[in-house]
Amino acid sequence: MKMLWIASLWLAQVSNPMLNMDSEGLDRQPERVEADQETDPVKYRQKAKKLYDRGQQLLGNELGIEAAQTFRTVIEKYPFSRYAVLAELGHAQALAAQGEAEGALNGFTRFLKQHPGHPKTVDVRYAIIETNWAERPGDFVLLPPAYERDLEDARATVLSANAFLEFHADDQRAEKVRKIRNAARKLLYQQAVFLAHWTADQGRHHAALARWNVARQEYADFPTTDRDKMWLNGVTQRTKANPIVRTQEPKLYPEASVMAKESRP
Repeated sequence: MKMLWIASLWLAQVSNPMLNMDSEGLDRQPERVEADQETDPVKYRQKAKKLYDRGQQLLGNELGIEAAQTFRTVIEKYPFSRYAVLAELGHAQALAAQGEAEGALNGFTRFLKQHPGHPKTVDVRYAIIETNWAERPGDFVLLPPAYERDLEDARATVLSANAFLEFHADDQRAEKVRKIRNAARKLLYQQAVFLAHWTADQGRHHAALARWNVARQEYADFPTTDRDKMWLNGVTQRTKANPIVRTQEPKLYPEASVMAKESRP
């Protein structure tokens, strides 16, 4: 009976190698164990590069979750290698690939602040543009047009594109950035025109005209359609026919100084 029990235990160990592991290593990945034990600087760098390259390969295969985990391991277990800095960028890119725009943008912004002048700065600024632009409202049949919805992402796209063109105007992607910025500005202009029309429909013609003037000042490079010209003519006529009457505020203080001498008759 005792021999049978020993044989059963041996078979269990063979079939389940986890029984042979130390309790502290049950939830530790092989790369993490090796990093804890590695003292040779050359091997330390080689292992960091190997793990970073694996993350890049996963990211290239659009496996964002696995890539993010791998880049996080590089950051935590190889913090003194040059690949830890690159893994910070890779981690943000992996979050963007998963559709986690907020986390990705936070990662990109943190990279720019913590590593100013890094050779990857231009790539980070371009990634910020792409991430913001990807989050803009889309045109779906059952939903209102994009310009009738929240366009904060389009506004952020314009700001990030301006920063890119200011610092990297000679980059080969500059022309594409200009096209993206122009498309984002077009959406914002359409929204400004829509709000002006909507304000006029509410009977607030003076406010509608003010909104129109602000939109034309900011987006003067966009042409005015015939429909908008007719609308503007009608709104202008209504504002002239119903001018704003400003009541004169009552005088709360005497015009003459209280210290002045009273005039004699």
